[in-house]
Amino acid sequence: MSEEFGENIEEEPIVETRHALPRDLDGIIAAVESLRKVNAEKGRKDFVPVGEKDIKGINKEITDDQVGKMVLLVAEIDGRVQGFVEIMPNDPETATVAGITVHEDYRQRGIATSLLLEGISEIKRMFGVKKIELQTDEDNEARGLYEKCGFKEVELDEKKYKLTKNRKDKTVKRVGYEKVLE
Repeated sequence: MSEEFGENIEEEPIVETRHALPRDLDGIIAAVESLRKVNAEKGRKDFVPVGEKDIKGINKEITDDQVGKMVLLVAEIDGRVQGFVEIMPNDPETATVAGITVHEDYRQRGIATSLLLEGISEIKRMFGVKKIELQTDEDNEARGLYEKCGFKEVELDEKKYKLTKNRKDKTVKRVGYEKVLE
């Protein structure tokens, strides 16, 4: 993990939210590693270190061949990426929040809320979608974030989503959320 990522900051940071660039790869990887570390500390055994496959996937998402095909925003603080949100269009009507995370040192400061709301605004502007969907684990503490941002819990369609997720330690129920855009 990058030594520059996070730093147990006490004061309110100045956050710049912007589209991800190739130079952000290390910061995005560090954000993913931070999330996996926090979840491992909570006893979740299904999280593994960021591997070569992860790095290739993230790199592809921020290179020219993906620009304009999705929304990948980063939260930059003092010149360093400390979080991101990824939203992908499914069809002309809907998009899916594929991922969101903020480094543990910067959580509970409104950064994830800003990232999610700006990401939704951007995906609507770019693609004209009318609904945003996401799925998450039933025990994910980010569920409060989704509800705060106007998402409503919905039943998952068995044909479209897995209803459970097998972890090494247990099976977890998946829950769905959606937000209808105006």
